[in-house]
Amino acid sequence: MFLPLSRSAKLLDLSLPVFSGIALLLLFVAPFCWLGADHSSESSIRIALLLGLFAAVAFRCKPVLDLNLMIFLLFWIYLFLNAYFFDNAQIMRRLTVILIFVYVSAISLKDFCFCRKWIAIVTGIIAFCALFSIAAHMIRGELSLSYRLTAISGSSFENFAEFHNSIDAGTYYAPSLAFAIWLALSSKKNIAIINWALCAFIIAAFLYFTYARTAWLASMAFIGILFMFMATPRVKKLVFWIVGIAIFLSVIFASDVILYEFTERKFSHRDEIWKDVISSLSGYWIFGHGAGAKPGAFFIGNGKYVWHMHNLYLQVLYQFGLSGLILMLIVSVACLAKLFRLRSNALASLWLAILSGGLLSMFFAMNNFVGTPNRIWIYFWLPIAGCLALPARSNDMQKGIDRSAARN
Repeated sequence: MFLPLSRSAKLLDLSLPVFSGIALLLLFVAPFCWLGADHSSESSIRIALLLGLFAAVAFRCKPVLDLNLMIFLLFWIYLFLNAYFFDNAQIMRRLTVILIFVYVSAISLKDFCFCRKWIAIVTGIIAFCALFSIAAHMIRGELSLSYRLTAISGSSFENFAEFHNSIDAGTYYAPSLAFAIWLALSSKKNIAIINWALCAFIIAAFLYFTYARTAWLASMAFIGILFMFMATPRVKKLVFWIVGIAIFLSVIFASDVILYEFTERKFSHRDEIWKDVISSLSGYWIFGHGAGAKPGAFFIGNGKYVWHMHNLYLQVLYQFGLSGLILMLIVSVACLAKLFRLRSNALASLWLAILSGGLLSMFFAMNNFVGTPNRIWIYFWLPIAGCLALPARSNDMQKGIDRSAARN
């Protein structure tokens, strides 16, 4: 028997946010607590995206047609053609999945209530992971308040909130700090504000103990943009005084730490890697070495070998040339301009914060620009999808935002 048309339409309409929500939840949560086999979470994300794509096509969902979409498609086509002419089928498959991810996300992220629900779930889970990890280190006596004496990279429990190093941990936790602050600033009820502010404090505490400067940089961008565009004048004034006092006390009592970071640690040998990458571009400046190309290991001054460039822009330049890098920057600037123009919209402020923090952190970390679901999806492709979900000029969403925030 066939379902009645109205019931079938309702199920079809519901299937897109369900499958898209599953993909987004797995993208953020799987690195923290995935009990399946290695890489099976990536397969699960791809399956959810394909099901979401079928639902979106069946329901004839269309993205917002504007200049940003055209620029993004031009960038994607260049990347795909580069992979095609350099005969890299793996990169072509990955680019196809990324396109599906951006399309499905851009359709589902139009719904403010949907966004708030999955963001709340992600934030709650990651805040719990942060609290658990801090408590585990405290109980074991492994958490020191002395600066950089110990840098935590997770919970120390296998397969639960444990990462390869503290930089990975910090950059995976940082977006959830933006989510927690966004939820607090967009909530109306005091109990919700307190709850999300507490989550933000817990995640921020974990981020501090990673001593991951890349994650700190991204977090400062998240916090600054969200408070600038979403906080009330009274809250802005309070934050201004708190930050001012914190900077003053840091200069007085922690000047040696500041000097250590800027005079001794500096770029942590990243500048040596960057020089080697640039020197290898002779004859490959326009189109790069080809999609997926890897330069091999870099020998740095501390006697170690490293295998990635610690700069995503250089990786794009190395693989896709100046053509790819310029198109990437055009896409980024166009999205930033649109999100800034729509900054009175709560979702626009969120994606503006995530994209800005991501673009900053990409100067010092990140790898595998065209890859399987990873941090690049969170810091770059997702906020681009969020940007594409928003109309060029619209006040229609604000009423829904206010009603949803009032219920939370």
